[in-house]
Amino acid sequence: MLAQAYAFSSSYRTEEDDPLMVDYMDYSTQLSCGYEAFEVRNAAQGFGVDAFRAAMEHMLDLAQYIADLIEAAPDLELMAPVSLTAVCFRIRGATEAAHTAVLAALIEEGTALLGPARLDGRHGIRARVTNHRTTRDDIELILTRLSDIARHHREPVGGDMGDAMEVAL
Repeated sequence: MLAQAYAFSSSYRTEEDDPLMVDYMDYSTQLSCGYEAFEVRNAAQGFGVDAFRAAMEHMLDLAQYIADLIEAAPDLELMAPVSLTAVCFRIRGATEAAHTAVLAALIEEGTALLGPARLDGRHGIRARVTNHRTTRDDIELILTRLSDIARHHREPVGGDMGDAMEVAL
């Protein structure tokens, strides 16, 4: 009943389609309601608005850093421009199953919890910077591991060894 009351769906989030992804916000009240708003007000009053602004700017900078690293990676591609803290991207030539397997491997090894994305019918991955303690080193580790896992499972499809490559997991 909680999920029925609080669940929210959007075009780019695929949690309802993926058994690995549980959106725990579907089981609680929104942060802008009741007591949570009181906590945010007290934190802003105690730490100051500038601390929140600096944390948000840091997270926005990290999201752009993710985008820059993805654009420089030959096996990754951005799916949409980055304007906030969510970065949607895909592994070039990967199927939906391959993206799911790579996400599962990152979760299983404890490196990162990234989510699936679907934009314009294309499957991909969604990274979202939500923790002010995240660093550039964290971002680099995640993208390095993601690329390593994807490359490790890259196999040629068909007889052509050229551009006809697909990530097969």
